[in-house]
Amino acid sequence: AEMRRSGHAGEADCRHAQRPQPGRTGALTDEERKFCMTDEEIIRAFHLMWDNFPEPVTITQRSREIVAVNKKAAEMGLTPGIKCSSIGKPEDHKGCLCNQAIDSKETIGVQYEGPLGRAYGYWMPIPEKPEWVIHFSVGRIAEYQKLNR
Repeated sequence: AEMRRSGHAGEADCRHAQRPQPGRTGALTDEERKFCMTDEEIIRAFHLMWDNFPEPVTITQRSREIVAVNKKAAEMGLTPGIKCSSIGKPEDHKGCLCNQAIDSKETIGVQYEGPLGRAYGYWMPIPEKPEWVIHFSVGRIAEYQKLNR
């Protein structure tokens, strides 16, 4: 994965700098700058939020190279640097919506029949890194308690 190794994102790399604002002149404001993150900061935030999720979760880039994996994905043998499309059978990847999520800048979810019944898959773009998505499913490998209301 191509990554900035240290320091804060340059203003040209920050999504706030990539969105022209009407009447804007000069550098980013302090408020805008605080949301600019390095690749390492994004990956650290990913681990803080997703490592304890009971299903595999990856950060995957448009090229299908995996950038980061949560603990469950690592337990299943997924590692950064491999292509997600190399996992499982080729037909498992026929409905991949990674590019659509990246291009639309919108989270895309699908419903499908998984090994345990109905499951849901998601591709969620990372605004700070336009070529990266968080990819995960719910109901694919983890069994969940039924909530009676």
